[in-house]
Amino acid sequence: MIDDLRLRCADVREKLFNEVVIPQGRTGGVNFIDPREIVKAAQAFRDDPRVVPLDEAYDRGLWQSRFYGLNGLSAYSDLVAVVEEERTAIGKLLADIQAFLGQHGYDTADMPTAWAECCRDLKELVVAADKDFYVSPAFRELARSDVFATVRATEIGALLRRSQELVGSDNIADVIAFSSEQLSGVAEIMNRLDQQLEAISNELSDQETHLQDAGGDPVELHRAFLSTLEAFDDATNTTPLTDSEGITDDSDE
Repeated sequence: MIDDLRLRCADVREKLFNEVVIPQGRTGGVNFIDPREIVKAAQAFRDDPRVVPLDEAYDRGLWQSRFYGLNGLSAYSDLVAVVEEERTAIGKLLADIQAFLGQHGYDTADMPTAWAECCRDLKELVVAADKDFYVSPAFRELARSDVFATVRATEIGALLRRSQELVGSDNIADVIAFSSEQLSGVAEIMNRLDQQLEAISNELSDQETHLQDAGGDPVELHRAFLSTLEAFDDATNTTPLTDSEGITDDSDE
């Protein structure tokens, strides 16, 4: 719809100005217009956002050349239904992102803050992974995605907040002007991230199960291991026994 409007804009603008122009002199161009009809139509559209297509008669004969550029607007007669469909799609994308953030403990009532905290925690998770456990190259690549960059946290946060406003609004013009492509990209990456985090969680769970099967609670195994190391260290640092402590020296025999 937006692409079609861009293509039609010049023709519709020219037609509109030719209809409301106030001619200056015999050959004067479009220098002055009477804006009252434009304002009136804009106010009416705000109250009832419908586009009424021209009758087919205007697409024939002498009328065709005069109203060229306004023909073929019948597709816009369903504008309200199309916009509501787009609003629903935006709401679905937003709901998926909110579900991910809410699942991981972020307050989705404040989406910009929730997003910023998610980006921060994701970076910390990557740092922790470098020290304590293995994560796949796919996860590392995903964590480096542009949408998680600190410099874009404010931008993405504003996008999410704007999406919330659109879903809860009945303003048609705002939905038409909103590009959902970026929001769709964020939702797609969040879905992939959710899958990667689930894989990490499953791997850590499997490791914990393996340790438990090997001999009990992982924490107790860790403590026992440290205790063994300390005992070994004490034994290796003990002063060797001498003759006076009951050890016979056989060197003279």
